[in-house]
Amino acid sequence: MIVEQQLSGTEAAMLTEAIRNTFLGLMEANRCRRTPAPLSGLCIGLKCGGSDGFSGLSANPAIGHTADILAALGGRTILSEFPELCGVEQELINRSRRKEVADRFIHLMKSYGARAKAVGSGFEMNPSPGNMRDGLLTDAMKSAGAAKKGGSSPVTSVLDYPEYSSEAGLNLQCTPGNDVECVTAQVGAGASVVLFTTGLGTPTGNPVAPVVKLATNSGLAQRMGDIIDIDTGGIISGEKTIQQMGEEVLEFVIRTASGEARTKAEGKGQEDLFLGKEESHSEESSSGARNFRLGGKTAIVTGGGSGIGQAIALCFAANDAAVRIVDINLQQAETTAKQIADAGGQATAHACDVTNQRQVREVFGRLFAKERVQILVNNAGISHIGTVESTTEEDFDRLFA
Repeated sequence: MIVEQQLSGTEAAMLTEAIRNTFLGLMEANRCRRTPAPLSGLCIGLKCGGSDGFSGLSANPAIGHTADILAALGGRTILSEFPELCGVEQELINRSRRKEVADRFIHLMKSYGARAKAVGSGFEMNPSPGNMRDGLLTDAMKSAGAAKKGGSSPVTSVLDYPEYSSEAGLNLQCTPGNDVECVTAQVGAGASVVLFTTGLGTPTGNPVAPVVKLATNSGLAQRMGDIIDIDTGGIISGEKTIQQMGEEVLEFVIRTASGEARTKAEGKGQEDLFLGKEESHSEESSSGARNFRLGGKTAIVTGGGSGIGQAIALCFAANDAAVRIVDINLQQAETTAKQIADAGGQATAHACDVTNQRQVREVFGRLFAKERVQILVNNAGISHIGTVESTTEEDFDRLFA
């Protein structure tokens, strides 16, 4: 449904038309009835998030086997997260069924990499601190494990975001690694069920298609049983083979798609949706052309001295915003500000512990007194790894301050 305000006239007329068409669409959807369908009609999204050292040994190859079975039956699978495939490109190129499929994969990977570089980021920023803490020490290890979700079937098609999947077999889809954005893209491309493997625990779902959570290890399945649907830890303990687990996963997918089983995410009402900005990945844009401008605007980025916050600060500065970097580590904030200044941008560094209300009032008060701030990215946060039993009263105070 598309409604154009310029054609609708008044705002009230536009909203009335949108609401009316929405309810008419819901009435039509309510007339739909389940009918028997072959497995070739299934399309499965293959996703990982919060990966650990077991991901490439248990859950990922298990759903890879599931994907191979479905591909052999004429179904479709979607392997996304291009930043996670950096380092295994040649393997996927070798598996491409046609030269044009391989060529498109190469082009989209290079284009995406160039745009990431243009905003001060890059595929080499993998793995994350959480990955490394739990056994994924290098980007090569992470990529090799992530690719196992696609099994060993030929690559039949390569999709750009947000193209629709129509060719049977393994489809590669150019998306970011962000969990919610990637799952949204897979569902938008036609995935009727998403298999989501996790070693650290990622509580996310989707309002359109069921998201099946698979724990890479039994410890996680026991700790976070409220979000985990399938425990693949039996592969690690030697109780099950990858093939056995892959077949069990397929059985669960069939039951879920048939409406006989509900995922934990559905039961908890986890309906996360992220519609990413559609971008052209043509040859003209592969040089890293910017898609938006922030000239004349001031942005405050908390936690901007490192990690995701730093990437946001660099991106804003590259698009002409004046960036105020607020971080508990002043030295890191100053390093990022200098990096921006050396590139011709505007940035200042400010020390602040966001859990300290007095510091927050003082720092933000000074910033607001100097200039008008149009953008605030509240990226800074505090995490605690452990169970409720191992969390001290001091930890709780820091987390909820």
